[in-house]
Amino acid sequence: MRAHLRGDTAYSEFSQRLFVLGEARLPSDDIRMASIESVCTVVETASQLVNCVFPKLESNFRNMEWLSQRAILAHRNRTVDAINDELLQQIPCEERVYKSIDRTRDPEDVVDYPIELLNSLQPLGLPPHVLNLKAGFPIMLLLARPALRWLLTCRVQE
Repeated sequence: MRAHLRGDTAYSEFSQRLFVLGEARLPSDDIRMASIESVCTVVETASQLVNCVFPKLESNFRNMEWLSQRAILAHRNRTVDAINDELLQQIPCEERVYKSIDRTRDPEDVVDYPIELLNSLQPLGLPPHVLNLKAGFPIMLLLARPALRWLLTCRVQE
């Protein structure tokens, strides 16, 4: 296994726990319900999850190695946005607000939809109309040009 090859005991222990889960050898109750607490930490709120995965973020947010060992996956974009907003609030830097352009050069080109409605839409692959960032907060830029389809990780400079 990859965890064994890395030589890290934490990776090895976690992969072993996943193996035990897959083999249905976890401790269970009378109705054969597996005890998930033996594999992971169970939390009740998104805030608890953020604090469990990113403890002391305010002092570690500039440590790329520390950050690269953590991730929260979610199946809905609005959940991801809420988690990102909560993480952003923990960064002790000044917040900057960036807005997309919502007007045209020629007033004749204006469509029959209110600007507020258009600004509230969040099409896939496009950032929101209002983007809140802090210096040092990690962001991921996706380049859409066909020759440069690769992922670039960067930070906003102070």
